[in-house]
Amino acid sequence: LDSGPMHFENTWLSSVATDRWTARVTHLAVPGHSATDGRFVTDNQRALRIGVDGTCRGPACRRDAAECDTDHIHRVDEAANSSDNTDNSAPTTTTWATQQLCRACHNAKTRGLLDYTTFPDGSTHVTSLGDGHRVVTRPTGPLADADLTFDQRLQRRTAARTEHQEALAAHRARTAAAMAAARQEGNEKIPF
Repeated sequence: LDSGPMHFENTWLSSVATDRWTARVTHLAVPGHSATDGRFVTDNQRALRIGVDGTCRGPACRRDAAECDTDHIHRVDEAANSSDNTDNSAPTTTTWATQQLCRACHNAKTRGLLDYTTFPDGSTHVTSLGDGHRVVTRPTGPLADADLTFDQRLQRRTAARTEHQEALAAHRARTAAAMAAARQEGNEKIPF
């Protein structure tokens, strides 16, 4: 068993604590996406969502995912759970169609104030239904990149590098302009 850094519920463990917990491990379950019949997530599905999301997926919300509700991104068909359901089809709950939301963000979504759309790279677009303002959130948990393909990771890293290079070029241009302006004004006498 790897003795590297270990994440436990909503915190990273020190190396001493990691060694103690690792010594107690008898079985390992490889986390992965799954589906279950019914409206509610299983314990394993909840653990995966906590590991992937890390925090509440609401915009600018940093509540630990372990303290959040596991929410269906799209409404579950309540008719499938009703007594007049003749074909006995139960709704299916899947990990890729759920997210961790704290109670406040969950209530805002339930009231129809926010709309969530998720994408295959794990990002979620949160749209305010009042003014149409859109915010992109990304998972922050220790398993956040575990389900990305090589191409998705490469695109994300390339975009980050491009953004960094553009910001660096803009900073250098501002610095060069400030230096040129300072040199032109350098002919004046210093007042002190």
